[in-house]
Amino acid sequence: MKQHRFVISSKEGLHARPAAKLSQLASTYQDRIDIIYEDCQMTLKSIIGVMSLGIPEGAEFYIQVEGRNEDEMISRVQNLLLEEGLIE
Repeated sequence: MKQHRFVISSKEGLHARPAAKLSQLASTYQDRIDIIYEDCQMTLKSIIGVMSLGIPEGAEFYIQVEGRNEDEMISRVQNLLLEEGLIE
């Protein structure tokens, strides 16, 4: 199991469009991939779950991957967050 910390730098926080892209990316991963914010842990594969977290600007959250190619999946999530301007 691998876990990586991220901090949202976008004023809009983690909003609908990037949340949808993250869920779509996570759905390509056959094993477990979760997003953790404060005391809540949700599957990253559920856009409703991701959106329900309401992660604002400046908030710290984690992506946790368990299964094959963990490092590759974390890297793909990080690249998507960078492309969407959510992290620096």
